[in-house]
Amino acid sequence: MKVEVRLFGTYKEAARTNVIQEELNGSATLGELLNRLAKRYGAAFENLHDANSGVLILRNADITRELDIKLADGDVVKLVPAVPGG
Repeated sequence: MKVEVRLFGTYKEAARTNVIQEELNGSATLGELLNRLAKRYGAAFENLHDANSGVLILRNADITRELDIKLADGDVVKLVPAVPGG
């Protein structure tokens, strides 16, 4: 299945692109996708599993922290880093 990952802020800078097309097996979870990205892009992506990191993870416009949720063909995952300030 194909999943589109849209990147913002530091994630976009680390990957040097704002959109990644990932080919995953049919039973892949959000956590498996995040692990794959962390292995490929390194330190900038390692905090994605940390609930206290402030990263906003959206799956098809729904905010989620459920890493065991199964992804589906055509899903769009957005990674938005925490922005300091106020």
